[in-house]
Amino acid sequence: MRAARALLGWTISELAEKAKISRNTVALMERNEDARNCRSRKKVADALDAAGVEIVPRDDSRGGGVRFKSIQAEERAVAESLAKFREDKACIAVEVRGHGTRPSAVACDKCAPRTTRQSM
Repeated sequence: MRAARALLGWTISELAEKAKISRNTVALMERNEDARNCRSRKKVADALDAAGVEIVPRDDSRGGGVRFKSIQAEERAVAESLAKFREDKACIAVEVRGHGTRPSAVACDKCAPRTTRQSM
């Protein structure tokens, strides 16, 4: 499950949200402490399937794993991760308050509307 999250660039919270289960359940499942909860495992498998991830079962010659079901699913996941990264980075502005002063990072108005920003 952790490998599938890494493939998609999802956090535990994002997987929990998409699978409609609690964050704690996902964490327990990743630590194999909740192995009997078949309903939650099905929800996680469905969420990963909807995201284009295929769970590869283990056989006699190879271990199991995860992979994208198609090139399109991989491209979509990469595009979503890139958009999320850009959105996160767009929320940081650098303010310079004059020559010789150190720049300071402040949250943008969208993320911290109560933050007062001085004009540059």
